[in-house]
Amino acid sequence: MQPPLKASSDRAAHLKRTSAAATAEARRLWRRVDLTRVAASWLDLLPRLLVVIAAAQLDAARTAEAYTAAALGQQDITKPTEGELDPWALVGTASDGRPLESLLMQPALTTLSALAAGTVRSRALGLGWTALDMICRTQVADAFRNADSVAGVNRRVTEYVRVLTPPSCSRCAILAGDGRAWNTAFRRHPGDDCISMPTTRDKGMDHRTDPMAYFESLSQAEQARIFTKAGAQAIRDGADIYAVVNARRRAAGMTGTVTNRLTRRGKDIRLDANQFAITGRRGRLRTVNVLGQDTYITLEGRPVRLPGGGSAPRMMPESIYAIARDQEHAIRLLRLHGYIWH
Repeated sequence: MQPPLKASSDRAAHLKRTSAAATAEARRLWRRVDLTRVAASWLDLLPRLLVVIAAAQLDAARTAEAYTAAALGQQDITKPTEGELDPWALVGTASDGRPLESLLMQPALTTLSALAAGTVRSRALGLGWTALDMICRTQVADAFRNADSVAGVNRRVTEYVRVLTPPSCSRCAILAGDGRAWNTAFRRHPGDDCISMPTTRDKGMDHRTDPMAYFESLSQAEQARIFTKAGAQAIRDGADIYAVVNARRRAAGMTGTVTNRLTRRGKDIRLDANQFAITGRRGRLRTVNVLGQDTYITLEGRPVRLPGGGSAPRMMPESIYAIARDQEHAIRLLRLHGYIWH
């Protein structure tokens, strides 16, 4: 196993700094919420946070091409671009496709729901902050992932490896090193801050991460903090690290498919961990049926004009990769939906 590429380490550090700055500003603003008028006071404060998150998205998009080129170059991989990435196409939209301001109102609604249920004020405000903290960290991380994925497709990258950004949580530790094809999303979880390293199938094998090597690089205090005291002791005693982490995830209700259900048009919808990671809660799924396919869309930007007339909603990059037959098709769709300039 080789050490992480300098480009990937730098990208991870960039993500950490950007996320820390965004959450620090979010905390500063959240402390100014007036509990006698939660929604109204948060609406007054929201424009500043929108600027911060949008700036993080723009920064991620503007630096994605340089990161992708550097990461490939450090592996002696040469891949020309198909076009120029439009950074503004990735700004102002949450990773589930809705406008950012809609998602960022959720913490206020969480607080109001808690107050209505009789929760003490300090606890209700704390629940709102927990939701806001998760949303900010996830949206910044998703901005980097989305920008890097578009930049990768723009260079016809076919393989990615998931890279740790230590200090990382236990879930990241066991998932890091996973390889995936260009059109297959990595599994995610709340607080996930791993990044994707563009590579090839052969060269990517050199950068797979050993979870036990990461565990053993930590002090016992860090092991206990990240894997819990009992979990860390079990691993040191010889327990399988994957079994320990997955057992805790299931016990915490963090399974890939949870028991919460919604009904839409008479059909049960099971909510999964990816949705929780996007919204900071187990909220409504944001897929709609577009031309017979359940698709993540965004309401930001203009609808896409279809060749035969009419229009369709603008798709998120994740949905483009899910339906694309191959990279040629994906590149055409990214252009059609405004992510790559001709």
